[in-house]
Amino acid sequence: MTPERELRVVETEAANAKSRLDERAQILSLMEMSDSEIETLRSSRRILSSVTVHAPISGTVVRRDTSPGQRVEAAAPVVSLAVLDPLWINIQVPAARLPAITAGQAIVIPAYGVEGRIVRIGRTVDASTQSALAVAEIGAASGAVRPGLAVIATIRISQNGASQWSVPATSVVRHRDRSWVFVKGPQGFLARPVQVISENARSASVRGPLAAGDEVADRGVITLLSELAAADKE
Repeated sequence: MTPERELRVVETEAANAKSRLDERAQILSLMEMSDSEIETLRSSRRILSSVTVHAPISGTVVRRDTSPGQRVEAAAPVVSLAVLDPLWINIQVPAARLPAITAGQAIVIPAYGVEGRIVRIGRTVDASTQSALAVAEIGAASGAVRPGLAVIATIRISQNGASQWSVPATSVVRHRDRSWVFVKGPQGFLARPVQVISENARSASVRGPLAAGDEVADRGVITLLSELAAADKE
């Protein structure tokens, strides 16, 4: 091997060694090791028995993923951190209520006196529960509300200038993936689509083409529904 070729080989090996050194330094830097600590390690060539790992965010440790003395693989989590104020909660919204829900609407958790707002609404419906997932942001109420806690949330529905009517809960029926009520007319009862805003065992709040003085059927609704279904098939 000629001296010139030997020089080229040595230069190549030196360049590769420097690349590996820079790569290791970059990894240490990503581990939040300071430049002075990296330089001390480079000059002393001694691996310390302990390394300080800096978290990328400020938060609370909610889970420890390793134990003392455990070997930690590259990129494996050591601890899990979380920001506990504000909190995000998942709300199961029935599919029939989705048209009345929009991002930005206010919510309340009555048991804890906490208020918040909806930040996003899921685009898909769970086939087993027929509900969609809405995410709301709330305050932590000084630690009273904690991750993993099951709560009941109330969503405040804005009027948006539309009239809202209270009818007996038995007056509302489901057909063709919509809610309906039957209003008395000159020729009998007519089906009108409505949007259910809220309901309980006795009554339901709805929006739809109703007017003051309309008589809404609250008995015999199943018979009227069967007639409506039969009319759809004709």
